Amino acid sequence: MDEENKLTETVDDAVNILVSELSEEDQEAIKNGQPEDVIWQHFNLGMYVRNKFGLWGKNPALLKDCGHEFMDADGASAVIVFKLFEKLNPGLWKGY
Repeated sequence: MDEENKLTETVDDAVNILVSELSEEDQEAIKNGQPEDVIWQHFNLGMYVRNKFGLWGKNPALLKDCGHEFMDADGASAVIVFKLFEKLNPGLWKGY
């Protein structure tokens, strides 16, 4: 794991890193997405998040910021992906 990822201890930092890595095309797809699109990200973006940020028990600080230091990797990646979608598409959850 590189130094940047070792220091990623908050959901906000993880989201900002992801935004910086996403292409403009991917950002636009999220901005124009629907709430149900988030669920479909579990196996691609979610897996990337789990691996990149050490959510398989290697990053207890980030797990704790996701809700609990003993949260599982799937739940933690879901929190980060939801926050990413929320940041890029602020009105996404309106009415849900």
